[in-house]
Amino acid sequence: MCCVFYQIMKFVYRNGFVYLVLFLVLFGQVTPVFAGMTVSDSASTTVVSVAANHAISFSSTVSVPANGKIKILWPSGFTAQSGMDYTDVKVVKNGVELSDGSSALTQTLGITVSDSQTVITMPYDVTIASDLPTTIYLGTAAGQTGQTADKQYVNPSTVGSYTVTVEQYNASNTLDASSSFLISTTATTPDMSTYVQLMTISAACGFVFFQLKRQGVV
Repeated sequence: MCCVFYQIMKFVYRNGFVYLVLFLVLFGQVTPVFAGMTVSDSASTTVVSVAANHAISFSSTVSVPANGKIKILWPSGFTAQSGMDYTDVKVVKNGVELSDGSSALTQTLGITVSDSQTVITMPYDVTIASDLPTTIYLGTAAGQTGQTADKQYVNPSTVGSYTVTVEQYNASNTLDASSSFLISTTATTPDMSTYVQLMTISAACGFVFFQLKRQGVV
């Protein structure tokens, strides 16, 4: 058998990379690097330079283990308001809120927030099972009992499409799953009071013109 394998490898060496690929296809197996993950986001606003709430929902084919991590990577342009912390983040696992704090403790998630990332660390006694729907709330809608959520992420100042990535790590800090979604920012919402003022002026001018025409002035 060894002689046969030697002859095969000798043939591959002489005939190049194409035969090596063919050999791997026939006798080998390709294993996916990451597990499957689906992720989506519901933002309260996408207007540039405006602070927004986010509800990021995800499900993964591999569980988030004890001492594992979930990371939300924010692209350049997003900024966390000063003082934003774990009180402005809430994790809901299959409809159940998980307790959180500034560091992972018994039955308590550890959450840190910065401009570039939101990191959620699982304690030794909490996991998220595979295929379990989980939502991460960020912003003023994320308050839990006894906490005040009053800070948000601010949208970039430039109109465009921005990729936000959610990553899942195991207890050894090895990346298990990853997925992304787009946030497309929009221009500033027009101030409706301006339209009301213009309509009022237009109506007044129309009334004056009607009266002048009625009197034969115009």
